[in-house]
Amino acid sequence: MAWTTATDHQKGRRQAAMSIQENGAFTQHQLEQLMHSIDGAIWQADPESWHYTFISPKIEAILGYPAERWTTEPDFWESHLHPEDRERTIEFCKAAIREGRTHQVEYRMIAADGRVVWLHDLISFYKGEEKDCLQGLLIDITEQHQVREKLQTERRTSESILNSIADAVHVLDIDGRVVRQNPTARKILGWEEPEILSRDSHSLIHHHHADGTAYPRENCPIYRTLGDGLTRHVDTDVFFSRDGSAIAVDYTTAPLTDETGAITGAVVTFRDITQKERFRRIAQLEKDILQRISGGGSLEEVMEALVRGAEDLVPRLSPPLLYWIPMAGTSVPARHPACPKVTTRPWMDWRSARRQAPAARPCTRMNRSSSPT
Repeated sequence: MAWTTATDHQKGRRQAAMSIQENGAFTQHQLEQLMHSIDGAIWQADPESWHYTFISPKIEAILGYPAERWTTEPDFWESHLHPEDRERTIEFCKAAIREGRTHQVEYRMIAADGRVVWLHDLISFYKGEEKDCLQGLLIDITEQHQVREKLQTERRTSESILNSIADAVHVLDIDGRVVRQNPTARKILGWEEPEILSRDSHSLIHHHHADGTAYPRENCPIYRTLGDGLTRHVDTDVFFSRDGSAIAVDYTTAPLTDETGAITGAVVTFRDITQKERFRRIAQLEKDILQRISGGGSLEEVMEALVRGAEDLVPRLSPPLLYWIPMAGTSVPARHPACPKVTTRPWMDWRSARRQAPAARPCTRMNRSSSPT
């Protein structure tokens, strides 16, 4: 029985709507049906004067004014529009009416108690046999608008915080795709936001270890956080920039969760520690050299360790070092393996090296102030 009643009610609403579209006017029965089934105030007005000829009683619950004022005061609607919305709204509606088209618009009105109420107005233009008319539905969207403004404010606040953080930040979704980055991340890695958004973070910036071996996704701390929700910190690792170069980083990955506690993504904060790592390696090299010297190591062993350490510190220089020339007249290490072959002897004097390998001179690192004259 309840199903039949509900079906009849829906059928009646459809018939009323069809009748309105065909006749361009409300009947009393149609008005009663619509007024009880729609959450809003329905109205009818003259398209030329915008004088309201009818508005449903629900308008009083929305704005606090008696429905009679809408129909007895010719300029009631215009005079109660919010001052900041009045001109825009009137011009928009007039243009739509001139074109004879259905339209919708959002605007504010001042309620009887002084409140500002946001309304969504659905307006239809009907051309009747004797007279044209406007028919519409006013819906109170104040609460929805407040929620929307709150979300926009929170987004602007989070955007400001994100942009002010000195560390680089990547925000990932649950699948590990980049959804946000801050300016520091863009500066370090070189990726513009349109280039990196929605792309897989691991395959883009974290695909290999520092030694060149592949980094399986399942071993990545960032992806493990996406799975188990644990916060992790890694003090030394490498991310790869847009140009393919490895950048030493210190990073922390923390989960993002929704109101139910479900993991929705992760935030990765990182910083470029290239200089810090370089200083650490220099200090380690100095320590290794001193240990070799104090341990009685030969000059050749000490020099090999020095050259090898220098190559590690300047990985992009190829070859990093060909000759080491401390003082005039002293011996120097043999060529670097990447340089043209000059001699098979492990040591040679400076002048012999210059004569045998003129093409390799650009590789020679030399202090001219201490060169032989």
